[in-house]
Amino acid sequence: MVNREIYPALSKEITTKEILVLTGPRQVGKTTAVRWLINNVKNSIYIDLTLASARELFVHKDYNNIILSLENEGLNFGKHVTIAIDEIQYVKNLPEIVKYLYDNYDIKFILTGSSAYYLKNHFNESLAGRKLIYELVQDQFSVLNPFHFLIFLFHFLNS
Repeated sequence: MVNREIYPALSKEITTKEILVLTGPRQVGKTTAVRWLINNVKNSIYIDLTLASARELFVHKDYNNIILSLENEGLNFGKHVTIAIDEIQYVKNLPEIVKYLYDNYDIKFILTGSSAYYLKNHFNESLAGRKLIYELVQDQFSVLNPFHFLIFLFHFLNS
């Protein structure tokens, strides 16, 4: 695995409460970054929404049934849980699901998606004050050091 300069900054986000959102064009390394982040996190799960079977998890009208399904996958909601969901644009109502679960359970969410429009517009309202967005671009990791990227992120979030 490539040791990218931004990984230390991302790894610090694993311990925060805010939802970590990674967005950017296809093939920029979002999935690789998420898998690296949760590799050593206990009580965690990676969900790839490009798989139809994974999208079935989010069809429940009662969001507590999602928790039951995730418990069947081995998660213990009596403790802190980390859920990484890749390609979130595949489930239209995911922002409201994430908001409900975030507000009612001790869950750290890490979300990725290729559609910046979807992430910025649909997640802005529902997750205001609950998220931290990293917008990744091609070759960004090799060009920017973590300090410069954090300055970029600060300006991006405050624009």
